[in-house]
Amino acid sequence: MLSALLLAALAVMREGALIAELTPRSTPLARIRVAAEDPSILFGFIARGELLGTVRFPADWTDYRGTIVPAGTYELRYAIQPRLKDHLDTSDYRDFAILSGFYEGHPRVMALVLPDEARDGELVVPFETGGVRVGVVIRACRSQGCRESRPSP
Repeated sequence: MLSALLLAALAVMREGALIAELTPRSTPLARIRVAAEDPSILFGFIARGELLGTVRFPADWTDYRGTIVPAGTYELRYAIQPRLKDHLDTSDYRDFAILSGFYEGHPRVMALVLPDEARDGELVVPFETGGVRVGVVIRACRSQGCRESRPSP
């Protein structure tokens, strides 16, 4: 049933190697009414938990926190990083796609930004899903320095 919601995959390459395949959803995203605008949230009109598409990693991948994501295919669901003491200064971003399938420990995530936004050291992949253009950060930098998200050796 999930495959009926998805379009063709977008291959993400670096130095001739496949890093990931992003598959957007074909049906429109559910939009919610936003009561108050928070400038740190870019896509707050997308319902929390909404399916954005899937990502497939052909090899183990490491996110910007250094957390290993085993090779495989994962659903991407929209989330906003909460404003909690535990999350203070952990990321430059509030909008994320949570990767499905992890039930122990911290969720595995990919940051979402504006599709044309780029900062030094980041690979931002423009991705249109359900009628909304987002940028998926494959490589992320934090204020403490740059840690590259990449397939494991």
